Amino acid sequence: YLLPQIKVRNYKTALWVAFITAILNATVGFLLSLPFNIITLWLFSFIVRILVTGIIIKIVDYLFKGFEVMGFKYALILAVALAAGGTLFDFLVY
Repeated sequence: YLLPQIKVRNYKTALWVAFITAILNATVGFLLSLPFNIITLWLFSFIVRILVTGIIIKIVDYLFKGFEVMGFKYALILAVALAAGGTLFDFLVY
């Protein structure tokens, strides 16, 4: 309802999208973000996390027919929410 440009067919698809996004973010996302974080000495880790998560969301968009993100801009908006939640989680856990 907040972003009509992001469509999820049903609840089951949303759970699978969340699961696959988490797996890809933990593996491929880590491998993508590590070199950028090393180069920037972790000063821009939040921005790197947003960009990598946006790329992962677009990859998951191509994998699932019931999940559609209309453009990279909206993937980045969703990635900002996920990165903020992940950063808050990291702050609370560590």
